[in-house]
Amino acid sequence: MTADRDTSPPLSPANRKVFDEMRFYVMSSLSLSEPEAMQVLGELGEHLAEAEARGRSFEEVFGMDPKAYCEELIRELPRRSPASRFRFYALVFLSLFLVFVLKQGFAGRIVFDLYELLSYIGVSFILFLVTWAFLRRTAFQNRRTTHLIFYVDAILSIGIYVLLILANRYLMPAGPSFALEGLPAYALSAACAFIFLYYLLGPLLSAKKAGKAAKN
Repeated sequence: MTADRDTSPPLSPANRKVFDEMRFYVMSSLSLSEPEAMQVLGELGEHLAEAEARGRSFEEVFGMDPKAYCEELIRELPRRSPASRFRFYALVFLSLFLVFVLKQGFAGRIVFDLYELLSYIGVSFILFLVTWAFLRRTAFQNRRTTHLIFYVDAILSIGIYVLLILANRYLMPAGPSFALEGLPAYALSAACAFIFLYYLLGPLLSAKKAGKAAKN
């Protein structure tokens, strides 16, 4: 998701907490068109701030069940275009490939085994979707339930990766593979590290730059 500077109006701590949960729940829906969703959420935040200034409660604006309100909102918002879906999932697969390279580090030798690479990316992509679903489950939950969801997801992910490592070592048949050694391996590792950091820190730097520009 694109990191955007928070331009929503100030709210009371209680209303801010619930509205942030609503925003997270809506924006974590992978099927939505992100710009339109951000615009609608910004308008809802302004509407809530105006209602709060007139002494109205959160429940008077959005009802007693904010999750049900979000579900209705998600059904009404426009979907991602096919091109946008492709870019999103391509970025996910690219990130998984970068991690596959980086986990071998800068040892000067990177081995690409076809079965290991395909099984790693496939399992990681499924775990990504499962983790995303678990994160959505934390919305509108109390702290204890949220922690339980995180622990279950972490234990599940670790267990599956351990099984994957054992399967690749003892069960998978030997497949086509090739290795990069020396300078090409170091160059690829450095390029992957740069791309990974760019996608990790780029949105944060852009948001910070936008914040400074707004102050000026």
